[in-house]
Amino acid sequence: MLDPTSFDRFEEMKQELLDIIEERLDESEHILWASTDQQFYFITSQIVVFSARKTIVKPAELVSVVPEMTSSSIFYHFIDARTRTFGHLDDFRAWLYGFEDKYRDLCDILSNVDPFFSTLPELRQQLSNIFKDYFGKER
Repeated sequence: MLDPTSFDRFEEMKQELLDIIEERLDESEHILWASTDQQFYFITSQIVVFSARKTIVKPAELVSVVPEMTSSSIFYHFIDARTRTFGHLDDFRAWLYGFEDKYRDLCDILSNVDPFFSTLPELRQQLSNIFKDYFGKER
């Protein structure tokens, strides 16, 4: 399995993916062909970030904010963040670790969420439930 968050640079991940594809092709006894109009191309993308002008200062505010986040925001803060933060953390854990050990157990729960086997709305719901359960118990 290829974990995109385990790479520091896109080029490293791209090369690993090419190596995996090449290994699978070498395992085949038949030569595989693709017509000219069915070739595989890597496509580049660029994320454009817009400020929602929402700021929270207390972690408990995640209970009300996360359910209202767009799918794009979930992607940016929970998936893309792993490629741009120290330690490959999502933005939630990177922020919560700033409160020293107070939310360490919540960070452990979040670290078990695999963002690659759910749709973005499902991921938002999963995160919402985690924050609701965690902060509901804390009160």
